[in-house]
Amino acid sequence: MNRRFFNPLIYIATGILGIALGFLVFDRVVMRVVVRHNADILVPKVVGMEFEEAKKVLEEKKLRVRRYREEYSSDFPEGTVMFQVPRGNLMVKREKEVKLTVSLGSQNITVPELKGYSLRQAKFIIEEKKLTIGDTIFIEDKNIPEGNVVKTEPPGGENIPIGGKVTLYVSSGSRAYVTTPTFLGLSIDEAKELAKKNRLKIGRIKYHFTVAVEPQTVYRQSPEPGTRTYAGSSVSLTISTNNPQDTSEPQ
Repeated sequence: MNRRFFNPLIYIATGILGIALGFLVFDRVVMRVVVRHNADILVPKVVGMEFEEAKKVLEEKKLRVRRYREEYSSDFPEGTVMFQVPRGNLMVKREKEVKLTVSLGSQNITVPELKGYSLRQAKFIIEEKKLTIGDTIFIEDKNIPEGNVVKTEPPGGENIPIGGKVTLYVSSGSRAYVTTPTFLGLSIDEAKELAKKNRLKIGRIKYHFTVAVEPQTVYRQSPEPGTRTYAGSSVSLTISTNNPQDTSEPQ
């Protein structure tokens, strides 16, 4: 072949090869970087936001939003996002759909009317209504039989969140119940004052020799602290003394 004709062919072939390699590099490297840069989006975390606010934040990131479902929750206020799929801080493609679960707020239950029910019946009904039994407080009521419910707090008919507490006020009949306070460590005068405030009386007093506590203070009591008893009942006290021979019991 003519040498002068061969040289231009080499130049043409080299040029074509160079252009082909250029397209290959552009397609495999440059375009991939560009496409990845445009398609990968960091999903914002929107849990806890109001739905409309969350929708705006997601759409600004070129993501689609779907109100997937609604659920009751005592942890999230009504109208706020409880869950999102995909989760926040996850990389996704542009126009990816984000499913949001929105809170309906706390599910309310109507407190049943329990006046006149026995304590056992009232507790059963409260638990059946998916409510929680709070304190049980005994009060004097001549019109409600002893052991039956006088009232509740919240009152019957009021709506409260599911699992809410209901306090029961139960009749002690014509005699009121009180809880025995602790007299331990008090002087006799202090014990008498405390008993009066709690509608109790100081009954028998005896002395006991001990070095474990300060002399002339209450060492033991009966009933024990926290015992439920009738108003007007007596509390027996044992007073500490530093005299082994002192066993007298004042009248």
